[in-house]
Formats: sequence, C-alpha cells, structure tokens
Amino acid sequence: MFLDGYILGIFGTVIGTITTELSFTPLWKGLIVASSLLGILVGSPVGGWLRRQVGRKPLFMIDMGIFVICPPVQ
Repeated sequence: MFLDGYILGIFGTVIGTITTELSFTPLWKGLIVASSLLGILVGSPVGGWLRRQVGRKPLFMIDMGIFVICPPVQ
C-alpha cells in the first residue's frame, strides 16, 4: 500500500510538469495516469501471490532494492 500511494502521489505532483514539457493532450494525460491504476490492479494480485511464495519481508527488501538501484530519470 505504501508503494501504491507513492506512485499515485508522484503522478499527482509531476503530471502538470510533464504535460507542459512534453505537450501531452488531455487524452494522453489521462492514459498515463490511468496506466498507473491499471498497473496497481494487475500488480496487486501478482504481488499477493508472490508474497505467499517468498514472504513479506524478502519481497519488500527486493522492492526497496529496485528503488535504490533504479533511481528516477531526471
């Protein structure tokens, strides 16, 4: 749930900037934000299954490792 909130919070703060810089139409803006929700919709069941297989703590550490290794593009 932390990561879902993080993703939606980041989109909320940067969508205005990327819309003006990349000249997105309202359609593309909506599709980009909706794609994050689609990713959450698909990723939640997959993450739940993986949590049962691997365990909560190892999966969380892998997730945090990915955030450290793959910083956002600036």
